[in-house]
This record gives sequence, C-alpha cells and structure tokens, in this order.
Amino acid sequence: MALASALALTAALALASALALVASVLAFALASALALAFALALAFALALVAALALEASALALASALALASAFALFSALASASAFA
Repeated sequence: MALASALALTAALALASALALVASVLAFALASALALAFALALAFALALVAALALEASALALASALALASAFALFSALASASAFA
C-alpha cells in the first residue's frame, strides 16, 4: 500500500513538474501575460485532475499543487525578468 502511494505521489509530482515546464516554455514562446496565466491555470487544473485520477492521498495532492505553485512562481519571475 505504501509503495502504491509513493508511486502515485511520484507520478503526480512528475506530471506537475512537466506541466509547469510546459507553461513556462509556452509563456516565453508567446511572450504574453495572458498566455502565461492561461498556461498556469491549465497546469494547475491538469495536476489536480491527475492527482485525483491517480487516487492520490491528500498529502500527495498538496505536494503536487505546492510544487506546481513553486514552478509557477519561478516561471512568472523568469518571464517578468525576460520581458523587462
């Protein structure tokens, strides 16, 4: 049971990381604050759906969203400095 939970957590975190990276690349490619907001909203929604679909625990869900939030903040700061 613990192994399944760890695998679900790992999968949710990996997906959240990948989606945050895609959001960052999309924001740089489109050079638009609206594109950044849309990409980040999509990343959050998909990370949430993925965590729920994997039947992850509340801790796994919180971890996935916290990681996605951290990458979103990093992406927003990187985008702001790149576009300035």
